[in-house]
Amino acid sequence: MRIMLSRARVVLAGAAVVTAAGALAVLLAGPTVARAPSPGDVQVSGTTLKSALLPGSAFGPGYSSLWEQDSGRVVKPSADVSAGTMSCSLYSVLLGDASLPFDPGFGFGSTARASQQVLSGSAVRTYTQAVYQFKNPRAAAALFARTYAKYGGCRSFSLKGEAFKLVSESSTRISGHQAFLVEQLVAVPDNSSLHAQTLLSIDGPDVFILSVQAGSGGTPASATPAALMPRLMARVSKLR
Repeated sequence: MRIMLSRARVVLAGAAVVTAAGALAVLLAGPTVARAPSPGDVQVSGTTLKSALLPGSAFGPGYSSLWEQDSGRVVKPSADVSAGTMSCSLYSVLLGDASLPFDPGFGFGSTARASQQVLSGSAVRTYTQAVYQFKNPRAAAALFARTYAKYGGCRSFSLKGEAFKLVSESSTRISGHQAFLVEQLVAVPDNSSLHAQTLLSIDGPDVFILSVQAGSGGTPASATPAALMPRLMARVSKLR
């Protein structure tokens, strides 16, 4: 019994020391400061997201916007298409059903979204960039995972006379964030072919997309989706 009491006293004495040290730390630290919100706590509108999209100059000389869209100034979960019903097409507006993410008209439950397509006067390459903001990182991760699985199943399909064929799908990382890259060949009606790259990445509550379609000349290393994505992610991150 004496041994047990002795141990109890040691434990209590140790606790008293820790408590005193903790109190001293509080006194030295001064008044309590409220925790700064994490990036996932800050939600912005689609209009604000659009302002963070890469400018045409980021893609090369002579590039400018062909079209751009956003979900407006209201921040709330979209009630439209479910991610579980995505089709292979990237152009859902033309087909009237759900597609792989691109057009912000289909929000997949995102609270805000924006996208833009840019091209040069020569139209050798066409780029599309998009950002989907979700209520939390878990919701963003769900769309990211479903999109990865869907691309893997879209090995070949046709759209308005163009035939899409999956070449490869590979996981990668962009600035430390999860990402995957899809390579496709696109046969167009004039018997020529295009090489398409689509890169998706995720950062907290945001899903990012950068895609390019290029002719036989390929895509310059300075303007690949992998080279451009960190810049897009950094611009959106600054909003938070």
